[in-house]
Amino acid sequence: MMQVQKPQDAYVQVNEVQWQDFPEQFHTGGVKWKLLHVSPEFGIWTVMFFCPNQSILRSHIHHGPAEGYVFDGILELRGGPEKGGALCIKDGYLYEATGAEHEETKMLADTTFILQMVGPITWLLEDGTQLNQTWFDAQNLWNQQTR
Repeated sequence: MMQVQKPQDAYVQVNEVQWQDFPEQFHTGGVKWKLLHVSPEFGIWTVMFFCPNQSILRSHIHHGPAEGYVFDGILELRGGPEKGGALCIKDGYLYEATGAEHEETKMLADTTFILQMVGPITWLLEDGTQLNQTWFDAQNLWNQQTR
């Protein structure tokens, strides 16, 4: 008889989790992160970011949908409204569709937001290479940083 393993519940007291440095190849300006949860059965990973004013998350591609909420600050998405993008301001919700490919995401103030991603992200690095980041990669990095 085959045993089915039940997924584990997770409860995170976010203010008790220490910020870690987000890998420098994915940003400029001192971005920090907290990995809050991974759900391997669906490939879902939930991250909280703190991005200082004028920091930038590099161009990337979402291979699954992502949903987020901005607690504080201002995200300039896809070049802002002048270039057909958007601003996501404190108390703002954001949704990135599967296949969304966009240029840098710039912070116009100290910004804290949460993002839940389904599937991997491909980062388009400064040297022209591409690097995939999955829930598994995020979990391994988090484990290394928090040992």
